[in-house]
Amino acid sequence: MKMIPFNSHKTFIKKIAIFSLILLIALSSGCIGGNGTTDGTVEGITITIITRHDTSIQEAFETAFLDSDYAKDANIDKVRFMQPVSGLWPTAIDNGGIDVAWGGGPTLFDQLMELDYLDVLTNDILPEMQYIDDNIGGAAMKRYSNGNVVWVAAAISSFGFTVNHNVLDAYDLEKPETWDDLADPNYFRDPPVIGVGNAPDTTSNTRIYEIILQNYGWEEGWVKLTQIAANSGIYYGSVDVLNAVETGTIAIGTTIDFYGYSSMEDYTYTEYVIPTGQSLLNGDPIALVKGSENKEAALAFIDYVLSPEGQSIWLLDTINRMPIREDAFDTEFGMTRTNLKELYDLTISNQGIEFSEDLALSYEGTVVPYWAAVLDRPHNELVAAWEALIDAMDSGRISQTQWDYYVNMLGEPLITAEEAQDINEQMLKDTAFENAKTVEWANAKKLVYEQVKQEIDNAPYPI
Repeated sequence: MKMIPFNSHKTFIKKIAIFSLILLIALSSGCIGGNGTTDGTVEGITITIITRHDTSIQEAFETAFLDSDYAKDANIDKVRFMQPVSGLWPTAIDNGGIDVAWGGGPTLFDQLMELDYLDVLTNDILPEMQYIDDNIGGAAMKRYSNGNVVWVAAAISSFGFTVNHNVLDAYDLEKPETWDDLADPNYFRDPPVIGVGNAPDTTSNTRIYEIILQNYGWEEGWVKLTQIAANSGIYYGSVDVLNAVETGTIAIGTTIDFYGYSSMEDYTYTEYVIPTGQSLLNGDPIALVKGSENKEAALAFIDYVLSPEGQSIWLLDTINRMPIREDAFDTEFGMTRTNLKELYDLTISNQGIEFSEDLALSYEGTVVPYWAAVLDRPHNELVAAWEALIDAMDSGRISQTQWDYYVNMLGEPLITAEEAQDINEQMLKDTAFENAKTVEWANAKKLVYEQVKQEIDNAPYPI
């Protein structure tokens, strides 16, 4: 081993000390390391948002936000979005690095609240929240837990269907006004003129199914959903449903309001319909994710979204959503959207059903896969039974009483609401259990549909 001479050793130690001092000064002044850069500027912050909003909304808000004082004051220079299906949100949050949850409906956010993923919001840390009412049109715009707000609505929505008048006219069909109309056998066609979304693939259509269940009750609600599904083609995304309406593939598609309003902007022959007395106003939430490492920056984004400036972004003709704040229409851009203001006034004045978020939350984990199991997987068998039933009724081979018997047989749920609630948590957390149950339900309902068709086909004339 080569030895360092004593004098050289002292020189070496002195050089190390000087270098350490320079490094310490550089770090403390922000020149290098930490949140700084080598040119002395402070490195910008990136916030990560988990969302169900589509890319058009993401891009519009990102561009406007990064250009705002909210972002500049918080030193935010980048927004990153994640868009997993709603069932994977807990897993994504568990993996860390997420700051804000945004969009997807109250039930999804109530599930996050129950799982303790959401942080507390106050007017002190979120000044714009004080201008948001607790309730609008009987629907909650803020969710409280132990007296604290954990999510606040950033926009409002209604749920109904978008119609293509050209296709309705071609089939000589009246414009539907209620969910009952969508279940009416008069709307049955081959190929179908109604389109609905598969529950696991669209939170907005899931909301529609929850509205129907609460409007009619569990037993009758599933009968109604079965009739609607039998009249319909099933699509695997809410955008696909809307596209089918706009292209004339179908005449009627179940949609959230802003899809319908955007379509009305682009096409003179489409119209969005709020089912008379059978819909509800919905607050679409935004929240701070617990454990965010960029809390102040995350709050800056939320505050921007709730501000009149941020709220006016919903009014862009590429978005056409209803803001949570009416004064968004008082902004310079908002005053140009007079047609959307008229629709806004119509939306908040709509008298909808009494809707329980707690009830929806208590069984949604079961309702979503159950819908897919009994209405999507054996859809061909359902349609065949429905068509046979309609033909038998039209030809006089069955009576009204017999019609009612078979309709109830088709739609009778395999489980009670209480049973759906009992397994709700396990359905959310245990994939193997969920898969086994969906196979069981699908097979059972397929047998029911086949039995109905067989009995109708073999029935003498008249019964």
